Amino acid sequence: MGKNLEIVTSLFVLILAIGFSIWNFYNHSYTTAIIMLVIGVINIGYLIQEIIEKRRDDCNN
Repeated sequence: MGKNLEIVTSLFVLILAIGFSIWNFYNHSYTTAIIMLVIGVINIGYLIQEIIEKRRDDCNN
């Protein structure tokens, strides 16, 4: 259950980061948009790590 919550939260943060990034590019706020893209990329790495851990835990049970 805990891993599912982490994955859902990570997906929510990823969607928000990408949304704010697109909105900031539209408003010509490039610095904030790039920061949000970096947050999104870091979040993708964290999300992949959590999915791999969840699959490993599910296979061991």
